[in-house]
Amino acid sequence: MTDELQTEMVKSEQARVTAENAKNEAENNLDLIQKKTQFELINNIVRVALYVIIGVGCITTGIYVYSMTIGMDTDIIGSTWSNMFGILLTNSFSIVGTILGVKYGASPNKDK
Repeated sequence: MTDELQTEMVKSEQARVTAENAKNEAENNLDLIQKKTQFELINNIVRVALYVIIGVGCITTGIYVYSMTIGMDTDIIGSTWSNMFGILLTNSFSIVGTILGVKYGASPNKDK
């Protein structure tokens, strides 16, 4: 009876180790999936933000050039154009900083 008990104890220990290994592997897979989903979401947000920045810059520049071409008073449009590009430049650097921060935060050797 003692031999059977020891055999069953060894089997249960092996089952426990197998279960722990499976749990660790599942947690690692879940972490990988979450990081991939976050990366894809951030990638989409950055792409849309850059399209908006480029679009607004092009439209504002086009209106400014058109106003100068037809001889309109460009005082208001000129200051608006200047302010718009300052805002767009600031937002662009913010996006770049966010990208770098996310890359640094997601890097595996961030504790070193």
